[in-house]
Amino acid sequence: MHLSVQARTAADAPLRWQAEIGGSAPAEFVAHLLTELARELRDDPDHVLYGIGAAPQSELLAFNAQQWDGVRRDGLDGLLSRDGHAAVIYRSPDTHPPLAASDPSLAWHIAAFPEGVGPLWAIGFTEHVPQFLVRATVADMLSAEPLARPAAARLPAALAPLVTTSRITIPDGPPAPPQPPGPAAPPRSRGH
Repeated sequence: MHLSVQARTAADAPLRWQAEIGGSAPAEFVAHLLTELARELRDDPDHVLYGIGAAPQSELLAFNAQQWDGVRRDGLDGLLSRDGHAAVIYRSPDTHPPLAASDPSLAWHIAAFPEGVGPLWAIGFTEHVPQFLVRATVADMLSAEPLARPAAARLPAALAPLVTTSRITIPDGPPAPPQPPGPAAPPRSRGH
């Protein structure tokens, strides 16, 4: 699977920026990215296309420092997971892409590539992509929130040792409405 999101002011206009989503990128990441893009296109299309106007409020990205190591070498800046299976990398425009098969126009690389399995998925952004799209994807990648999949989902055999599974219970219906507090109990009296 491959999805390309391109920003142009008209069908025949030059490309302003693009996002490339490939492999089996988590549906939650793709949905978050597209939701953020749609919201900002509605609220401030000039910011999305031209980089002018009010940028969305930025926020600090939290991550578990026990799971990620900083990387800064050869024009690359970012984070590499301690197990070596995932990365968030920014490449300055004057350096070579970090992945041999990468599109050289991509500046941001957010990817999962478990050892022995090869690239599982990747999301890349060109240099002039609005930063709120990069932040949304990086926040999803750094999140410790587990991804939920149906029990019937087929997992490639090579990934099985890398995945922890647990059963979750989903209620059959909507939660019961809260009950109003009952009548107050009469005060106790002390004996004489």
